[in-house]
Amino acid sequence: MALHTTPEDHRADPPSAWTVVKAAERAWHLDSSLGGTIGYYRTQREALSGKESGFYVDLYEREGRWFAGDGPQGWRPYAATTAAEVCAIMPCTECGARAGQPCEIGCIADQALPPR
Repeated sequence: MALHTTPEDHRADPPSAWTVVKAAERAWHLDSSLGGTIGYYRTQREALSGKESGFYVDLYEREGRWFAGDGPQGWRPYAATTAAEVCAIMPCTECGARAGQPCEIGCIADQALPPR
């Protein structure tokens, strides 16, 4: 699981930039500053706490180490990851294809990953 497809998106969207949004009665979202929902919570307090610590903040920190070349144990190095593999875990930001579906127009991740 990853939050961002590129190091640039990762740097542009730190937890401090995430927003807490009330979606419905007893439904709060933690939304990315780049668009999209990161996490779902039952209370505002839980969502605010999720912005400061917890699973998604930990994932953000692990992802930062991964992009920097010091990925967590068990994660394939970022430099060895193909665009297709990123698309398998991330939805396409251009055509809206869901994770694991083929991208109809050539995923933006193809432009972001280093050549192999």
